[in-house]
Amino acid sequence: MELQAPKPPMAIEGLVTEYYLKPADMTEWHTPVADLFVLAHMGIPEITLENWSLRIDGLVENPLELTFDELLRRPKRVVETVHQCAGNPMNPTTPARQIANVRWAGIDLRDLLAEIGVQSDATHLWAYGLDHGEFAGVEQDCYLKDIPISASTRVMYSSPTNSTTKNYLSSTAFQRGLSSPVFSARTA
Repeated sequence: MELQAPKPPMAIEGLVTEYYLKPADMTEWHTPVADLFVLAHMGIPEITLENWSLRIDGLVENPLELTFDELLRRPKRVVETVHQCAGNPMNPTTPARQIANVRWAGIDLRDLLAEIGVQSDATHLWAYGLDHGEFAGVEQDCYLKDIPISASTRVMYSSPTNSTTKNYLSSTAFQRGLSSPVFSARTA
């Protein structure tokens, strides 16, 4: 399965790294939204809430597509979690790790998966992001992350202090929610 959505233009192309706090400066229990780090290996796609949708297909009985407004009408869950970047995969010995304590709001992905009837032979979700471009010298059609279905818990779309996370709608991390307009249930 390939990402079928048209590639949006990139608002920012290439590696984006924005780090605002050093560990010693993290004094609040929850990291303020304005201080969250941003890491996007291929840049930031230019998308709007009006043209964004979430599609779940693949090894499912009833494929589903939701607009952002439809997503917001579903029961919202708020979770407190650690948001972590393990560093640069192209230079793993350079200390570039980031961490934040965040509160995310979103919907329970397990509820969506139950609703659409994931087939028993599906073991993973493939999350296709809208960002695209060059990473490590290789052109990428999209950001792609596989997630074991057993570990899939939430589709996050906001921080409770902001209508959308930070000011980016990108795949800077799966937890940033709007990152993956397509989930595809697959075997490993």
